[in-house]
Amino acid sequence: MFTIEQIEKHVNDSRNKPQTGNSAYYVQLNDSLGFKFFFDRQDYNKAYKRQKLAAKAGLAPKVGKKFIVSVYGEKAWGFLTEHVDIVGVAWEASYKGWLTPISASWDYFQITGKIWHVPGYMALYHSLLDLFGVFYDLHHKNIGWTADGRLVCVDFS
Repeated sequence: MFTIEQIEKHVNDSRNKPQTGNSAYYVQLNDSLGFKFFFDRQDYNKAYKRQKLAAKAGLAPKVGKKFIVSVYGEKAWGFLTEHVDIVGVAWEASYKGWLTPISASWDYFQITGKIWHVPGYMALYHSLLDLFGVFYDLHHKNIGWTADGRLVCVDFS
């Protein structure tokens, strides 16, 4: 298992640029684990509780041990989580030139129209609605496949 020192070293290594969302950051640690972290404690607490609940239902990556770490000299709260291959990253790798990196001008309607075709997407979406009552932001960068082939959501902030 990882220590605080190992996680801090990995996260602060400039070669391991984290994937970012609105408030969450993610760095892959090895083939099966990653570290999700936040600079805001409230965002961290909310995301951890929601992901843990969804993971129990098989709708999210499993969560592990919590850590408080220093990232570029700032305090961050985070937890180990099962690594997931993100749908959007796979599409960008497969269709060079068809998709571009996220930008303010990106046509989300075009992308959203394509995401309905990902096998299991609608079942995941409706299961998350049943669990939380409301769920949004389930786009191609917020879903992915676990090593055992489950389609899961990764954004709970």
